[in-house]
Amino acid sequence: MSLEALEDASAVRDDEGGKEPAGGEAHPGDAPATNGGTAAGGRATEAGGAPVVAPRTVRELSNLMARASRDGRQVRFVGNATSLPAGYLDRPVDLVVSTRALDTVHAYDPADLTLTADAGVSLGQLERVTGDQGQWLPLDPPARARRSLGGVLASGAYGPLQGKFGTPRDHVLGLTLVTGDGRVLELGGRVVKNVAGYDLVKLAVGSGGRLGIVTSATVRLHPLPVRDVTLLYQTPRLALTVVLARSLATAPVRIPALELLAGHGEEPTVAVRLLGSPEAVAESERILNARVGRNASRRLEGEASARWFAALERFEDDAAAVARVSHLPSRLGDLVEPAVECGTVAAHVSLGVLRVAVRGPGASEAAVLDALARLRDGVASAGATFRVSRTNIPRWPAPEPATAPGVLALTRGIMDSFDPAGVLSRPAS
Repeated sequence: MSLEALEDASAVRDDEGGKEPAGGEAHPGDAPATNGGTAAGGRATEAGGAPVVAPRTVRELSNLMARASRDGRQVRFVGNATSLPAGYLDRPVDLVVSTRALDTVHAYDPADLTLTADAGVSLGQLERVTGDQGQWLPLDPPARARRSLGGVLASGAYGPLQGKFGTPRDHVLGLTLVTGDGRVLELGGRVVKNVAGYDLVKLAVGSGGRLGIVTSATVRLHPLPVRDVTLLYQTPRLALTVVLARSLATAPVRIPALELLAGHGEEPTVAVRLLGSPEAVAESERILNARVGRNASRRLEGEASARWFAALERFEDDAAAVARVSHLPSRLGDLVEPAVECGTVAAHVSLGVLRVAVRGPGASEAAVLDALARLRDGVASAGATFRVSRTNIPRWPAPEPATAPGVLALTRGIMDSFDPAGVLSRPAS
């Protein structure tokens, strides 16, 4: 997605947050009930004909999982099915469970900056509820407005704002988890000060549905910033852009979002988002401009700044495949050069993580596979990790990453505790 495309997209407000995207999704009520809850159609075909059910209560889901565990039925979980990982539904699946019918905000305490909501509530819905109180949940993963809270917590997905606010693990105070054998676990609590026992909340968040399904969560909110400014630094050469990005990343300023965008012949751009009080934002801008010896090529403020980064959330929308490449932040230059030869790049500079979108609505399967293979080979020489996070190619041949035997044994032991019958997805042997 080019800079111009981002600006064009940001000119239109996203009023569809939380609504179902057209086609291919699970709609509760489209088919007769199966095993309790409401059956749904859209994803059944893509799951090899497995029924898709949407339990309406935690008890229904608990009973459903207890029966699946007893019968040895393989189960996969989905939220709004907007950003399923590559190959998630390609393995043999007997049942797909959706959290779409769990869609209630149970408690919201603006004074304590906490909110408890079901897993099926979308981030767009949460934004509307909390925005009236001048608060927000600063999570901005791809396709943010449409994604469910449970799906984001299961995947651990994050976006540019992790630079200041962290990943989903940093926002969750407590959650309810239904395990692979139907047990209902209340983890954490509903207050900020909660340090008793093992931190199973952080274990569950980002576990990818391997330990169970999150049915609700209590999250910590933040006050909406008074000032929102985006600085866009553009340079004609990619190598110079990388140097500029790394210089900004090491400045004595806590930058909420720092992204590098490049590829498809567009002028490389570094985007910096500053949030906070007018005085703090002004001082941060002064320090950053002095750091790189120049002012930003463009400066956006207020709604224009928010819309620009909201458009960046749709960076992956029209991609035939998306890969994630990561290394030490200091090795950013080693990754960007081969990445732009294969697709469009959006890099979390402070983390050393690149999203590479292979684009082209008419791109053949062979062309996409070739681009991914070239990217994998290009970054492997730098010692980076490579993972295909999303693809339209059926049954993408993506083996699980190699895992040390000791780590694998520990992982299996943890998973066996939550899923004794192994009805959820397992790591490779």
